[in-house]
Amino acid sequence: MIQLFVCMFKKILSRIKNISIKPVIDFGKCLTKKIILTIKILLVAFFLIEVFGFFFLKNNSYYWENRFQFISNNSFRITLLNTDPPTQFWTYVPNKEIETSAAYVLHKNISWVEYRSSFKTNHLGLIETNFNKDDSEVDYLILGDSFLEGQGGGPWLSKKSLPKDYPTIINAGLQGASIVSMHILESYISETIKINDVVLVLISNDFKRFVDLNFLPVEECIENSFCNTVNDWEPIEDLKSEEELLTSSKKGLKKRQHLIKNLGYNTALHFFSTTYRLYFYYKNIVEHHYNPGRQGEVDYFKDNFAALLKLHEKYPNMKIILIPQRDEVGMLGKINHDTRNVINFMDKENINYNFCELTLSDYMLIDGHPNEDGYKKIYNCLNQEIFINK
Repeated sequence: MIQLFVCMFKKILSRIKNISIKPVIDFGKCLTKKIILTIKILLVAFFLIEVFGFFFLKNNSYYWENRFQFISNNSFRITLLNTDPPTQFWTYVPNKEIETSAAYVLHKNISWVEYRSSFKTNHLGLIETNFNKDDSEVDYLILGDSFLEGQGGGPWLSKKSLPKDYPTIINAGLQGASIVSMHILESYISETIKINDVVLVLISNDFKRFVDLNFLPVEECIENSFCNTVNDWEPIEDLKSEEELLTSSKKGLKKRQHLIKNLGYNTALHFFSTTYRLYFYYKNIVEHHYNPGRQGEVDYFKDNFAALLKLHEKYPNMKIILIPQRDEVGMLGKINHDTRNVINFMDKENINYNFCELTLSDYMLIDGHPNEDGYKKIYNCLNQEIFINK
């Protein structure tokens, strides 16, 4: 048996000696060249996409998970609307100088303070304007969210910025506001003040927010000195310098990384790479095509739409300024699903509104709020409604 195997092995060896391996070597060399050429083409394509993106496809993405917000201690108060049972809502503490700031940490070695600003509140716990405590009547109540408050570029509708001959206004812009909370705030103010007209400065997010937002979680967050959600605040009193703000933010990022998947390297790559962002852009388009539903937010839309109708019934001549969000501007920007819902509803109910056009250069570097130039445009849109579109 062993001799048989030895004989077979010798025959195989003799046949292999007669086989030329040159074609195999040539095929390997050709394949290697093609692989190297493919890699070179991909690298050149990647380089061209990145260069084109740097100059033309500006980043309109959000990075809320990497944002760390700071505010002066004891800045919020819970107020009650005289209903049965009483309705809770929040304003800032009256007659207080409040400092706010936001820092972004993409990675432990990539961080900066995005903005830092301050404002003074009036006796209502809202941004101080030309409306005085002894006034019993106001020309315009301006309702809105953080865009009206002035997060990012700084307060743009305050006593400091208003001309002397400007109509009396109340700036009722509060971060995170929904239409329902705006209606509650209007009801509270109108109990003691005669409101002649109302202007709403809105983004579509206002229509899908919680209707019971009262910022109690923020108070709890400040007491615990750590916020594990992306919309909460941390105290700023003991953090005077930008370096101290960033140190606190980096500590917060480490804690958040245990709660949010892929926070760190992936975020930094998304921020700096156009190719990586384009991948997610088309991935989201495909996912939205096959799963377009937003069932979890339907009730929020309904309640906020109902609140808008109540305001419109009370103020038939009220004016609405609709502002695009960051993801809706730029070359990759488009009107999102929520904005279309809002537009369709207002068209159906014959509620008049006007767009205030912004470009991506009107927004902060990375934050979702406008910069100083963007707020100047919104101020011009407001003047258009007050002085021209009467």
